[in-house]
Amino acid sequence: MLRDATATLRGAFAIGSRRTALQDMRFLIDELVEIAARALSPGVNDPFTANSCLDWIGAELADLAGRDRPSRLRADPEGALRIIAHPMTFAGFVDRAFGALAQYAAADKIAGQRFLAALRNVALSCDAPERIKVFARHAEQFRDLAKDALSGASRDAVLGRAGELLRALSEADYKRHLRDSNAWLDGTG
Repeated sequence: MLRDATATLRGAFAIGSRRTALQDMRFLIDELVEIAARALSPGVNDPFTANSCLDWIGAELADLAGRDRPSRLRADPEGALRIIAHPMTFAGFVDRAFGALAQYAAADKIAGQRFLAALRNVALSCDAPERIKVFARHAEQFRDLAKDALSGASRDAVLGRAGELLRALSEADYKRHLRDSNAWLDGTG
């Protein structure tokens, strides 16, 4: 019996020298944030790579936005409590992604606009009011960073889009407002 349990437990784990995105979503976010941050560094100056990373982060968080948080309590098939987990909150994932990238994207017009569009895209996938507050907080912080990091027409363009996103998120029917401003926020309108 003990040998069977040991074999079952060993079969449930894969041990390797590196984390993978399948095992740890935080790893994927961290990797994309690092690639984007490096792409936006003055030595590289590649906002288009950063935009791709923002698109991938936004797509992953949009998928996560539509899910419920898993229970902390994990029981066996008979219902006996076996594990009390501490899953990361949705706000924690958003902070890990957008919070970590804000300072870099706020200093670049192209990446700044894509940052705001990614926030908008995730908000469109979300129905929970407390999660919308998370997006509004990140949009406000980003706007404040961009005020200091950009100048001239670039500053005006990014701050204008940040204002539009914040206005939309403050409305009860925020999804309609976000969809109505879809082309403009993506830079195609």
